[in-house]
Amino acid sequence: MSSANYSNINSVSIANSIGSGTRAPILIPEEYKSWVGRMNLHLNSISEDVWKCVDGSLPDNMTSLTSNLDILNERKKLELQAKKELVSGIPHSILSQMNDIILLTANQIWQTLKNRFEGNERIIGNKKTSVLNEFDNFKMFSHETIHDAHDRFNLITIKMNNLGIKKSQHEINLKFLNNLYESWKMVKLIIQANPAIHTESLYNLYGELQSYESSIDQPTSTSFGGPLALLSTSSQNQTHFHDQSQIDLNQNQAFSNNSCDLSDPNNEADYQHILPLLELLLASA
Repeated sequence: MSSANYSNINSVSIANSIGSGTRAPILIPEEYKSWVGRMNLHLNSISEDVWKCVDGSLPDNMTSLTSNLDILNERKKLELQAKKELVSGIPHSILSQMNDIILLTANQIWQTLKNRFEGNERIIGNKKTSVLNEFDNFKMFSHETIHDAHDRFNLITIKMNNLGIKKSQHEINLKFLNNLYESWKMVKLIIQANPAIHTESLYNLYGELQSYESSIDQPTSTSFGGPLALLSTSSQNQTHFHDQSQIDLNQNQAFSNNSCDLSDPNNEADYQHILPLLELLLASA
């Protein structure tokens, strides 16, 4: 999911949370469980019987009514209102995938959504496995901004929360921090030294990382020391190390090409001795 799409979803989510007393909350697939709670509140604010009509718990005998005709008419009225409110909270992209929406009752629509977004135990187990793999394998890409990486990781935590997978705030923060791109190494060490890493929200952590982003993109040296100096020094030292490694590698390759005659048993032994060193230099280059 692109950052633009996620931002749009997040905006709708915030609007739904704030809500309106007369407007049904809109279903966002990634937030199905929280939508169920909001829809419950919305329908109960209209009438407890409207919610029961959706939930399927409306009794067959409504004791306040005196005749079978009154019961039938009242149930039709409740069914119509419940279905209207429920459908108004379901996006067209989801409604269009349901067959014979007009023939379905409010409770049948509700159960269809539940089966789709929760599923049976096997499906739920598969979803948990999938999102845990996403969490475990998360890494920031070299082309990503800290904003893009945060949005992608935050979506994973939302899916985990919806499936009832709990991680401590410390675990979440460390997972995100430890899997930033390698150019963030010095910033990671600075932030990890702050005790707030145990409790602050992921959003606050993201805000703190944003303050360092310009120095990551354009490292500069400074005579005043501090985090920016560490970042600059680290970058320069890393460049020098790779340059020196390349020189050493070229020298050893030249030695190998010019000096080793494999037809000579002594040279063969020397070659076998040097080979691991060459492989080590290649790996570090």
